[in-house]
Amino acid sequence: MVLPALLYVFASGIALMLIDLDHDRLPDVIVLPCYPVVTALLGVAGLVAGGFPVARTGLSAAVWLAVYSLIRMAMPVEGTGLGEVKLSGVLGLLLGWLGWGPSLVGLLAGFVIRAAGIRLPAKRRAEGTAQIAHSPFMLAGTALAIFAGAPLGHLLLSIFAGK
Repeated sequence: MVLPALLYVFASGIALMLIDLDHDRLPDVIVLPCYPVVTALLGVAGLVAGGFPVARTGLSAAVWLAVYSLIRMAMPVEGTGLGEVKLSGVLGLLLGWLGWGPSLVGLLAGFVIRAAGIRLPAKRRAEGTAQIAHSPFMLAGTALAIFAGAPLGHLLLSIFAGK
């Protein structure tokens, strides 16, 4: 039942990633409408499925927003801008609906994928602007979390819990 919300975020994410890679910005005209649309689609999914993980979903979105806001304040030149902060809440809403495991995996995976040394496009190296925005990595981490977040999240939680 959550498929329409997943498809909406997937379509929006592709557009945002391509725009960000080309223009180094995430336009509000795409990001901000995601909040009411994703919320409405998840609400319909909750009505149809008969369950509303509202607390988990809201907390997940809040954690995502807090983490990206703190990173934005601490390291303003590291490729995380206000667009990524705005996008983080939408991704947190979606992954929070899927569970704590996917939310945790999605949050961490973007940073891990970025740190793994993804090769910079030749155009950026030639221009001397080797910095790539963080949103493509956030979106890749979210995609990983959607498809493999539950088992990976369980593994992470068992490692951190010492079980």
